[in-house]
Formats: sequence, structure tokens, C-alpha cells
Amino acid sequence: MQECLDKEMLKKALKQFALSDEVAKLVGLPERYIPTYLARGKLPDPVGRLGRYHVWDREDLKQWKKDHEEGM
Repeated sequence: MQECLDKEMLKKALKQFALSDEVAKLVGLPERYIPTYLARGKLPDPVGRLGRYHVWDREDLKQWKKDHEEGM
């Protein structure tokens, strides 16, 4: 039988990831722009999918924002 993850450990792990609404806040774009930016390759690649939603690593997004702010 597979062991269940500890709830606190799971919560901590999930805080590492972001969905589109959180991505918009983290990178400073309107949420409606996220699919377009993703399709054009203007965002970091998602680390995976959760159902129909893309999932990003928050650290990747923070680094992307930092890199793009420096380039402006």
C-alpha cells in the first residue's frame, strides 16, 4: 500500500508552484495575457499540467521577471 503524504509536507510542496492567475501576479501581467505570452514563448516553460491548467515553478517566474526588468 502506498504511503500518504503528510499534509504539511504537501502544502509546502504546492507553494512552490503557480497557476495562471498567480503567474500574472508574479510577473506583473494581466491574467488574460498569460496564454498569449505562453503561446509566443515569452514566458518560462511550465513544469507540467494539472488537469487543463499549466503549472509553473515560482522560482522560474521570479527569475524571469528579474531578467526582464533588468533588460528594460
